[in-house]
Amino acid sequence: MNLFDFELTNKDLDPLEDRLRSQLGKLPDVTRRAYYTEITPRLRDPDTYVVLCWSVGLLGLHHLYLGRWLAFVRDLIAGICVMVVLIFWLLHGEWAYSAWLFVVAVAVTLFDTLYSLIFSQRIVQKHNIMLGLTWLVQNGHSLEAGTSTDPLSPLIIGTIQQNDRRLGLLLTIGATLLIGIIWLFYAFALPMIAERITFVLPKESILIVDEQKADMAIDRMKSFSGSALPHAHHQGSRGVTPLVGSRGETPGTLIF
Repeated sequence: MNLFDFELTNKDLDPLEDRLRSQLGKLPDVTRRAYYTEITPRLRDPDTYVVLCWSVGLLGLHHLYLGRWLAFVRDLIAGICVMVVLIFWLLHGEWAYSAWLFVVAVAVTLFDTLYSLIFSQRIVQKHNIMLGLTWLVQNGHSLEAGTSTDPLSPLIIGTIQQNDRRLGLLLTIGATLLIGIIWLFYAFALPMIAERITFVLPKESILIVDEQKADMAIDRMKSFSGSALPHAHHQGSRGVTPLVGSRGETPGTLIF
């Protein structure tokens, strides 16, 4: 099974789903009706799962939707840490010793939300399949227990869990590379681009040193409309006020 196969998320679960459907087809009508009566309210929808990830993923309610209490508590604690640190920063204006806590909490929340969004179909499909297979076993229906083809055998379950870890590792590598590229662009590429643009631009576009050049720059901007001030007031407002230093010298002028 190739890790980079785009169909990886279905290849290990589709056979189990086919086995479940085949087993359900062998059940008597009464038993099958009892199965759907009990299982249907407990089945989960991938779209609802995704909506919970987008809306309240910070609180981990998408895990609560699937009954995964430990994951819910983990995300809830991480989300509370993020909000508490942000409130502390807003009130005091400093991170103090909470910066690392904030980084770890954001990383946990962000990774879990991305994983849940990207692999939502797989997560919900596995939940629904395991729900049906467990019901069959608990009600005494044979699933070839103890054989290599048993859908609940440690070998098959271990393979599914191993694929989950591989997908998580792949997502971690991808997210790390993306963050690294963004950081490299911000730390190195952006200053280099800004420096080159600074040298390419004409001097007049960077610094206006006197009133005449200010008038020329304003005349080039066609978006300015005419002044509504009286003509005499308009002429008086275009004067030049000297900047007086601490010893009485005039190092420059301030243009209105």
